[in-house]
Amino acid sequence: EATVFVKNMAMKDEMDSVWREWVPENCGISRACVAADLAPGDLVEMKITATQPEASLIRGPSHAPGSGRAAFVACSGLVWTVAFPAGKIADDSVAEQTRKALQELDSRLAKAGTDKSHVLEATVFVKDMAMKDEMDSVWREWVPENCGISRACVAADLAPGDLVEMKITAVTST
Repeated sequence: EATVFVKNMAMKDEMDSVWREWVPENCGISRACVAADLAPGDLVEMKITATQPEASLIRGPSHAPGSGRAAFVACSGLVWTVAFPAGKIADDSVAEQTRKALQELDSRLAKAGTDKSHVLEATVFVKDMAMKDEMDSVWREWVPENCGISRACVAADLAPGDLVEMKITAVTST
């Protein structure tokens, strides 16, 4: 799994191009990309989790073949995925985009053989911290009772039109 931080979202297309060259064919990685305030002179920073070469990996199908991304990656009983508001429209509120992202997350977790009751941690990126309470009300409805999730919420510049994106780590349910 990976999180790519770029100085500004205008750089995302160029970063995506380099990413596609770097990721081996048929080796999609669950990845989030957000703009962040980086160290002076830095344009991109990456946080990547890797495994030993002999480890058995399961990669979920990519929503965009050739993108170097996977719907999820599972290894050693853990699942990593990213959820975004699939099917969003321009008039969607942050609450509606959060619902759509959580529906996408439910689907990705199911494809990985797990569910929301097995989520360990989440990082929720919102376009503006003023949106946190609205996102949080939908999040609290979604989280199963007695299944508190370790979660951080940070403001970040997201892909055009996106108000929310989530990075998730879960355990397999088997």
